Formats: sequence, C-alpha cells, structure tokens
Amino acid sequence: MIGFNQESLYKFNMKAFDIGGIFKSIYYYLFKHSLFTIVNKNAKLNTIVDPSKKVYVCALGPSLKQVDLSKIDGDSIVVNRFFKIGKDFPSFVPTYYVMVDTGFSSDENKRDFKEALDTYLPQGTIFFLNSLMEDSVILKGYDLTNIYFVSCFRGSVHADKKYSLDKPLPVFQNVVGAAIFIIMLLGYKDISLLGCDFNSFASRKRIHCYQDKSEDRPFSLSWELFVYSRAAKDHEDIQQYATVNNVKIVNSTKDSLIDAYQYEIEEKIYKQL
Repeated sequence: MIGFNQESLYKFNMKAFDIGGIFKSIYYYLFKHSLFTIVNKNAKLNTIVDPSKKVYVCALGPSLKQVDLSKIDGDSIVVNRFFKIGKDFPSFVPTYYVMVDTGFSSDENKRDFKEALDTYLPQGTIFFLNSLMEDSVILKGYDLTNIYFVSCFRGSVHADKKYSLDKPLPVFQNVVGAAIFIIMLLGYKDISLLGCDFNSFASRKRIHCYQDKSEDRPFSLSWELFVYSRAAKDHEDIQQYATVNNVKIVNSTKDSLIDAYQYEIEEKIYKQL
C-alpha cells in the first residue's frame, strides 16, 4: 500500500508539471507575449546545421576532466560554466553553448555569464539562452547574431508530441536535458554524452570538473534527491522521444548513474593515463 501511494504521488507530481505548463503558457501569452515571438528566429537554424555529424553533449561532471576535448570529431554543445575548463583546451571551440538558467543574468553570476559570451561568441559559437533573459542588461552591446533564445515552460516531454525550436519547449530540470533536446530539434541523429556523471548528491561537497568557489553543497539531500528524481524522469522521457524520432543517444560518461540511455564508452577521446 505504501508503494502504491508513493507511485500515485509521483504520477500526480508529473501531472502537475503539465498542468503548470498550461497555466504558464496562458499567462505568458497574455502578459509576456514576447516569449512566443522571440523564438521565431530559431527556425532558420535548421538550414545552417549539418545534422549528419555526430554531436557531443559536454556536461560539467568531474569525469569531463578525463576527456581530451581536442579529440572530439564532430559538433559539440556545452553548458553553463564550461569556459572554466575550456581554458585547458584553447583549440576546442564548441559549436553550441546553452545557458538556460535565468540566474546567470543576476548580479551574482553576471561575471560568469559575460566570460562565457566573451570567450566563445567571437569564435562563432552559437548560444542558447532562456527567453526570460531577453531583457538582461548584460546583453546590451553584444552582437545578437549568434544568440538565440528558448522558451521552456510547456510542461514535461511527451514522446507523442511534436516540438520545434521556434515554439515553446518543455520544462527541463537541468541544463543537460535542455541541451540534448535542443540538439535533437536541430536535426541531429547521433548524440553522445560526456561529463554527465549525475552523482553530485553522493557528496557533501560541490563536484564539478572545475574548482568551485564554495566547496559546500548548496542544497539539502532531501531537496537534491527530489530534483534528481525529476531530472532522471526527464532523461527517460527524452529517450522515449528520441526513439520515436529515430535519434541515437549514447551515454559515454564513465561511471555515470544515468540509466535512460545506452551506455557505451568511447575510449579514444579519453586521456590515456
């Protein structure tokens, strides 16, 4: 009976995300309609990418330190504070850079936001930002040609639905899910995950592939596990969507705890110790 109640509660929680997405869509349509129009620009992206290439999603788990990014043969998409480890690979220029956490436009994080833009925009990297950041003063003075926005408030991912980058997208619990989904909608069919350790809850300290400012984990274990359960479900839903749309996603992250994707290590791009 306890198991049944827990399962029912979890399903109710997932349903609430979809209901919340409906209310958010209505609210934004009426009071912040620009979130629907600013993404119109994204339609042209499908004409400038080569979806026949393999693409690597580079997250920021500790295992990314073991990867030799210069050996990546294909396109790539990086996230958040990637620039901190990117300094070790000056010849590696990511094809795409995703920063969908609106917190990056805050005073506390604007330095990191600007450093990511300043490092890779001049090198031709295409940025995807949360459309709620469209009015950020930080973007004033930047050439927006290679900056695109995504509107993520449409509930959970459903394999039987059609999505497009120039329309509102589902909510993603973490940036990796958003990056994978963006890549699929660009038309890529062969995706490999790196640095997706998915295990920060197992440590009392922050764990990234770079040195964190604060070593203390910012969340309680109970809250982080709840968030992880949502993120894990995101990955399962993304994999179902990938299957329906003939996309192959391989998790090539050593010792990753994500079990939604085929696990297959690409040894040739790892550093030989």
